[in-house]
Amino acid sequence: MNAERFRRLEELYDAAVAMEPGERTRFMDESCAGDEDLRRELQAAFHNAGSGLTGLVAQAAAAATEAEDHWTGHRMGAYRIVRPLGRGGMGAVHLAVRDDDQFQKEVAIKTLKFELEGSSERSRFRHERQILAHLEHPHIARLLDGGTNEQGTPYIVLEYVDGVEITAWCEQRQLPTEQRLRLFRQVCEAVQYAHQHLVVHRDIKPGNILVTPEGVPKLLDFGIAKLLDASPITGPQPTATATGVRLMTPDYASPEQVRGEAVSTATDVYSLGAVLYQLLTGKRPHALQNYDAVEIARVVCQTEIRPPSTLGNRRLRGDLDNIVLKAMQKDPARRYASAEQLSEDIRRHLEGLPVAARPDTATYRAVKFVRRHRLGVIAAAAVVAALAVGLGTSLHEARIAERRFAQVRELANTFLFQFYDQVTPLQGSTAVRASIVETARKYLDGLANDAGNDQGLILELAQAYERLGGVQFNSLGANLGQWEGARQSYHRALDLYARLPVTRQAPPDLRRKYANALLRLVSLEFNANHEDVAERSARQALSLLEDQNPDAATRRLRAICERAFADVRRKEGHAAEAVPLMESSLRTLLESRSPGNADPNLTRQIDLTQMYLAKARALTGDLDGALNDYTALLQRSAPCDEQGPPGPACGALWARLEWTADLYAGLDQPNLNEPAKAAALLQQSIHIEERIAALDKNDRGARFDLANCYGKLGDAVWKTDPKRALRLYDQALSIAKALASKEQLDRLRDSYLMSISRPLIQLGRTAEARKALTEELQRSETDDHSLYPDRLGEVAVRAILPDLLIAEGKRAEARQALAELIRDTEALRASHREDLTPTFYLSQQCRSLASMTVGQERREALLRSAAAWHSWPATSYTRRQEQQDLVEANR
Repeated sequence: MNAERFRRLEELYDAAVAMEPGERTRFMDESCAGDEDLRRELQAAFHNAGSGLTGLVAQAAAAATEAEDHWTGHRMGAYRIVRPLGRGGMGAVHLAVRDDDQFQKEVAIKTLKFELEGSSERSRFRHERQILAHLEHPHIARLLDGGTNEQGTPYIVLEYVDGVEITAWCEQRQLPTEQRLRLFRQVCEAVQYAHQHLVVHRDIKPGNILVTPEGVPKLLDFGIAKLLDASPITGPQPTATATGVRLMTPDYASPEQVRGEAVSTATDVYSLGAVLYQLLTGKRPHALQNYDAVEIARVVCQTEIRPPSTLGNRRLRGDLDNIVLKAMQKDPARRYASAEQLSEDIRRHLEGLPVAARPDTATYRAVKFVRRHRLGVIAAAAVVAALAVGLGTSLHEARIAERRFAQVRELANTFLFQFYDQVTPLQGSTAVRASIVETARKYLDGLANDAGNDQGLILELAQAYERLGGVQFNSLGANLGQWEGARQSYHRALDLYARLPVTRQAPPDLRRKYANALLRLVSLEFNANHEDVAERSARQALSLLEDQNPDAATRRLRAICERAFADVRRKEGHAAEAVPLMESSLRTLLESRSPGNADPNLTRQIDLTQMYLAKARALTGDLDGALNDYTALLQRSAPCDEQGPPGPACGALWARLEWTADLYAGLDQPNLNEPAKAAALLQQSIHIEERIAALDKNDRGARFDLANCYGKLGDAVWKTDPKRALRLYDQALSIAKALASKEQLDRLRDSYLMSISRPLIQLGRTAEARKALTEELQRSETDDHSLYPDRLGEVAVRAILPDLLIAEGKRAEARQALAELIRDTEALRASHREDLTPTFYLSQQCRSLASMTVGQERREALLRSAAAWHSWPATSYTRRQEQQDLVEANR
């Protein structure tokens, strides 16, 4: 293909690229009449995976290069070509060495592989060399040398990056989300550096970001980069025309690139967002199929991006969804202003701080509506203006309206605060409290439209939503069990607090209100098994309450937030970290006590903190210490009045009985293996909870807790009385179905399917057990991106399968399933060394293997269990377990 023919092909491509497919076909038939080869080449440009003419040129050059590699063995200046490394749209890259007397060094040499004298490709090649000469950054492949060889072929000598594409590198190592984000921030740093040197890359994609074996990302290929200020470089720069599709990769290109508009640093921000999308989800953000210009324009410029979390990873919901979508806004002005700002938002997310990215607001959607319906809005505005003139003459009526506004507001506050507080202690008041708060909120919602910047009203609204959320779900009080409704209410409250705004410079009282709302959300998300969301909210609350000299109320609330954060970390597998945090929280609360002035709420918080601390200690292996704590709490518990209605003392006793029972024989967690003691405590707990649930038929929280108690009693007796266990499990599910919310019922059903499998196997009802276990295995399946508690849950479910296979007479399959489970548990144990639970699981699995084998194989399985216990920091409990295995192994 000579230069004149290429220019002709380029002209035709430019003319056809914006046409509809049918119109384009007619155009090609007419323009290429009599020249079938030209038509075929033009047609190929539109079917070449979105790379247009560059792809056509690349195919031709690649074919020539594959037929004969002209450069291997030859020299380019001081460098000897060793072998080809790869080919791009306009350049071939070879590995070369400089092996003169001074030193040896491997480099990458890029040559122009489709040579056209005076072509735009040659100009862009020179341009890349000029740009790279100005860039010196640890995450950008460095320019080392350049020139023209004896045949007149231009070349540039680059740092040789022996690496893997960033997406493949992360997948190969199965990096968790946090590590992917930290790696991506280094890429942002490189892009920001280029922008500071007035260079826009214009082709950021995974293929142009390689990661070295040491984990260092390198940004490559500035072949189509653009200088925002051409003054440092003499001579003309290449420009993009309608063939802009050729100078980009559509999957990562911004709408302005696709439209052929001017590019800016925002263009690279969009591409960074697309790379981040793929890093987090494993999928490209645009669902391109045919890669023709019409499809690219429609998908990239018009189709909204699906939030990353909708692809199945709930870890991405919230901040990460918002960050990616902000980076990939269609309108460049609404993206991050720089790669640095994008990186900074990721940093804030990683540290649990508020991020700048937010979902689209009603205001923004309204502006978009006005733009789409300009004439209708103008007409409506004219009507409003006419009305305004008439209303402007009615000052008297306005004053009356203002007084009515104040009266309605006062009425709403009377409902919300005075009536609510009076009704709360009454038995059976859950539905009434919900009605009061909802009624008050509706009044306040109506007022909010006219509130403007009335901070008092905004604060009242925030507190209304917070109280409504507490009635919908509250882990420590009567509630309707409406998790999703509570989540929405809490988020509305937090959004209103943010409007005030509430920052670390705000008055302590206001910061405490905001932190209290965050604390409610932490409890909700913790109970909904969304530990990642709970952790971020807890970190935000702690940050908000950081003071050099805090007042007593702030110190106390921060201690409660610290306890909540520690409990989330405990559940995430960091019990060793949680214990000192809870000890610090407990010290602060104990120091807050006033001599001779007992505060019931403070006493309650101290007791709760000691309970949480005991649970965390158990997961560090100190089960005996945890039992001492629980025993002390039970001994000093206020008696539960059997004559009158059960009050707060009964609720506190119920929780302590249940948590102590978990320590004695809780399934799927380290326990003392004393099910009879656990059953006795749970019988007492059920008696108390039945009385509490009877107080208020609308208290779904109490009904759910009662169902949970029955389920735990079933767990305690299934080995000795499997028939009774099944009855208890059915009773638990029946109680939940009667009143529990959908979210609660889904959670309980998971537990139910898993629980009934064990006694069904023991009773020989293997077909029923197989059905229940298969469904639960499907529901509990996780991947490498799943949260730690979810992965623990999957291991617990899989541990039942070998027993089922043995009951079905499939011993070989049982041993294979157990071997795979032991392997996966070892991996989980290696990645979470602060939590005893994987060690406990591994011991149970090794003991199961020992029960299936004899002789030396049995002994080795028990010794492996003993070794697992021995690897843990010694406690009385772990040493007992180790000794038990050693004794069994030597029998």
